[in-house]
Amino acid sequence: MQVNLKGLFKHMKKLIILIFCLLVITIPVFSAEKPLKINLNKCIENALETDISLKEAQKEVAISEGQLKQVRSGLYPSLSLGATFSRQNEVPVINFPGTRGGLPIYDENQHNVTFSLKYLISDGHGIASLNSQAEASLEGYKINAEKIKQDVIYKSAFAYLNTLKAKNLARVAEEYVNLSKEQLSLAKSRFDAGTAAKADVLKAEASLAESEIKLVDAKNGLNISLSTLNNVMGLSLGTSLEFDEEFVYKEWNITFEESLAKALQERLEIYIVEKTKESLYYGKEFAKSSWYPQIFFKLDYTPYANSLITDNNTLVATLGTQFSIFDGFKTAGAVDEAEAKYEKMSLQEDDVKKNINLDVKRSYLTFQSFSEKVIKVEKNLEAAKESYRVYQISYREGISPFIDVNQAQLTLINAEVNKVNAIYEYYVARLELLRAMGILGKWGETLNWNTQ
Repeated sequence: MQVNLKGLFKHMKKLIILIFCLLVITIPVFSAEKPLKINLNKCIENALETDISLKEAQKEVAISEGQLKQVRSGLYPSLSLGATFSRQNEVPVINFPGTRGGLPIYDENQHNVTFSLKYLISDGHGIASLNSQAEASLEGYKINAEKIKQDVIYKSAFAYLNTLKAKNLARVAEEYVNLSKEQLSLAKSRFDAGTAAKADVLKAEASLAESEIKLVDAKNGLNISLSTLNNVMGLSLGTSLEFDEEFVYKEWNITFEESLAKALQERLEIYIVEKTKESLYYGKEFAKSSWYPQIFFKLDYTPYANSLITDNNTLVATLGTQFSIFDGFKTAGAVDEAEAKYEKMSLQEDDVKKNINLDVKRSYLTFQSFSEKVIKVEKNLEAAKESYRVYQISYREGISPFIDVNQAQLTLINAEVNKVNAIYEYYVARLELLRAMGILGKWGETLNWNTQ
């Protein structure tokens, strides 16, 4: 039986080429990155998980907790163990008449094991004040971490809104191109039929060129916004995103009185000032503690010893005191400094509340303004759509000149752009108001614009 090797190699070569082509075609399909579905909630969750400043703030809380443990140690008695061993070559001796060499005063090998219990009975509330100050500082760090969390929420929500705005502006720019192409096609057909001038075609071509330029700018703006959003979420800048919520207006009603009451209840700046005042108060009390004596108790138990002054099972109790008679007015200066800092913070407390009132008022008025604006813009868009439809029919029928339908098209596109900008401004104003009210930390309830 003879085998045609030449034909066999020929078929194998074709098979290898076919397999290679299939691999080239299928590899991009399997390796293509699947877009990441994203909405506002997921955006904020990602940002909170990856933001460095928030992680640093949380570490500051952990550091403060460690400092509080160190301060609290002064409120409890301390127990320590001390052990020594020494050897002396020549030990002093006592010579007695009629004896040789004398009697050693102590052993040449000396050892001592002592347990010591120390407790500060009173220090003018110094340690207690330090403990209270550390507790207030810890609460301050926790509040600061929450404030940074709200800043991260604001930053990520703002970047998300910017991206939705850019995405919709790109959509409007594409619509502008499509309308321009449609107008160019209509102008050419009328020109070919002899019912329109060449100028109509030239104007339509110029309009198309302008729309394509705007589309390039819009796509560039979208790419920049997407990169910024990915960066805020801690993702690779080139991550492909797919948005699963619509950028539409949803009415949200709230009164100024409700906004201000919520702000005075929730704004973290108020709590930061309160905790700072508390910390400064206990700092003042700690400074005053130097005017009072320290009373301490110490108990030493030595189970093993062979020295001259200490023997096995020796127990020594000590009650002592220490008092600074004169320190060159150092304590008085520290107290004056602490009191001045406390009074300064009291002044800032009133100023903080005034600023919060102003912040809420400004944010509320801006929100109300954009709420009214977005409704008017939507009505304007409906009128622009109808106007464009009428002028397009009129031009097709030869009733209106091309300049009228071209102007109606520009008016429609501008109305579309105004709508996107108005919705964006409305949600940014709402975001600013929520921030002024101090409730961005409850973003799951307050930032969901898919609910009324």
